[in-house]
Amino acid sequence: MAKKLHLATKSDYYSIKRIHKPKVWLPYWKALNVGRQMWYDIGLVKTGIKDETHYWVEEEQKDQQTGEVTTVIRQYEYRDNPLHPFFNLHFTQEEVDASIEEGENLLAKIA
Repeated sequence: MAKKLHLATKSDYYSIKRIHKPKVWLPYWKALNVGRQMWYDIGLVKTGIKDETHYWVEEEQKDQQTGEVTTVIRQYEYRDNPLHPFFNLHFTQEEVDASIEEGENLLAKIA
């Protein structure tokens, strides 16, 4: 089984392209397009928004002093994850797409 590589810099991504075969480096480049966005808890709101990038849920909240239970709305928003390597390492969509296309073309020639 191949050892999973830890790519910590943008230079690491380009180095594996230079050193390894496409079947090794292509999955790492494809992963740059996966999981770049995630759902974030925005907090409690009076009125929830529901669309492609927002959703809300009703929750019961108990007051610790009075014991009174109330229903509240918690809002979530789908947005970029700044910790994802795509953003953290300052990739552009064009360079990721070009590398993926290059890898797929090289694999197609081998097959």
